[in-house]
Amino acid sequence: MLRKSYKCIANPRIVFQPPSDKVWISVDYSGQEAITAAVVSNDSTMCRSYLADPSILGPDGILYPNPEADMHTLTAAKCIAPHLFEDQPLYLWRQIADKSGARKKAKPLNFGALYLMTSSTASETFSVKESVASDWLKNHRNTYPGYYSWAEEYGSISASRGFAICPFTNCIRWVDEENSKRVGESSIRAAVNFAIQGPCAQMIKEATNSLYFNVCSKYPEISILNIVHDEINIIAPGSCWLDFSKVSINSKGLITDVNGKPCPPSFLFDEQASFYANLVKSTMEHVQTSMFSSFGSNIKGRAEFSVGPYWVH
Repeated sequence: MLRKSYKCIANPRIVFQPPSDKVWISVDYSGQEAITAAVVSNDSTMCRSYLADPSILGPDGILYPNPEADMHTLTAAKCIAPHLFEDQPLYLWRQIADKSGARKKAKPLNFGALYLMTSSTASETFSVKESVASDWLKNHRNTYPGYYSWAEEYGSISASRGFAICPFTNCIRWVDEENSKRVGESSIRAAVNFAIQGPCAQMIKEATNSLYFNVCSKYPEISILNIVHDEINIIAPGSCWLDFSKVSINSKGLITDVNGKPCPPSFLFDEQASFYANLVKSTMEHVQTSMFSSFGSNIKGRAEFSVGPYWVH
């Protein structure tokens, strides 16, 4: 069998394998916390990054990634290293962000800033001087002012009454130190965390229910295995194989990239596996879109999947 014919790089998830006539499909929400933050805060820049066309036409007639449709690239350009992007055309921003490593830093900065990360925490996280971290966070506030206005208002109101109300579910969480389990946590930060994490938790629960009652009942050959944060894992009929256009197997049986360096495996899969993966993906996206719509947002749900002979995600 394929799964026994080669060795993979160290990965504990390889022990989770479906029957030989099925594949493992992992589907997770793409940037779930960031997109939820955009919806609940209605920050214009954040929302635009999820509504803008993903591509822009360059002067050479080639389509390039649109930085305004990618919050991480935008943060790299506006917050991390603005000097690298001065006078540079938009169509080159993603290339600059990737090559300089600024986008790699922008992603954790975005998620940390959503929960009101302090400059000292940012300094430790990114191994930079606190003054540099402080500048990054100031730039973040200037780039996404609508988010911070919402966070400060929502957090202050929640802190003053001692509990926060989830924007989508109306569930509550105690945020004052006396009742909160996380002693020492800022009441405002605890409230903002709940306002984003609460809807995310509800979202994955509703997606699982929808899959069970609307998909698995129609396709009993699908089995839901587990849920990990924003990811749902299933096994379904199909087959898959290594994509030898991207990876190879060296003399020791290890998977490597085209340069011979060990790397994660990349798999191709048949139409049957593709059908089930896209079915689960569309179901999860529909749930997310419906939740956002109930909040008055036009932002559509986003999910992505991976398929393999074991838990490859």
